[in-house]
Amino acid sequence: MEQAIQKLIRLVGVSLFILAALYLGELLFNLDNPHFNDADTIELIVKSAMFFLLLGGALIIFSVFYPEGSKMIKTLGTTGLLALIALLEYGLSVENFTKCSSSCGTFEMHWSVNVLGLVTFVLSISSIVLAWVQFLKSEI
Repeated sequence: MEQAIQKLIRLVGVSLFILAALYLGELLFNLDNPHFNDADTIELIVKSAMFFLLLGGALIIFSVFYPEGSKMIKTLGTTGLLALIALLEYGLSVENFTKCSSSCGTFEMHWSVNVLGLVTFVLSISSIVLAWVQFLKSEI
C-alpha cells in the first residue's frame, strides 16, 4: 500500500511538471496572439508555471524520502502538499469545466491544460484518501 501511495504521489508531481510545460508551451507558441500583449497575462502564466514546477518538485522529493520519518509527519506532509495542489487545480481546471470560464480572463488555455488539471485534482484527492487510510490502518 505504501508503494502505491509513493507512486501516486510521484505521478501527481510528474503531472505538475507536464502542466508547467503546457503552460509555458501555450505562452511560447502563441506569442503572436494579441491577448499575449498584456503583461499581466504573461506574468500570470509564467508565475503559474513556476509554481507548478516548484510544487511538483517538492512533491517528488517528498515521495522519495517518504519511507523515512514518523507516520504522522509523513501523513501530514503528504496531506498539506496534496491539498495545496487539489485546491489550485480545483480553481484552475474543475471550475472551468463547470462555468466554462477562462483561468486568466483574457484568453482561454488549450483544452489539454484543463483535462490534465482535472486528472491532477482527482489524483491528489485520491492520494490524500489513501495516505489517511494507510495511516489509520497502521494506528489501529
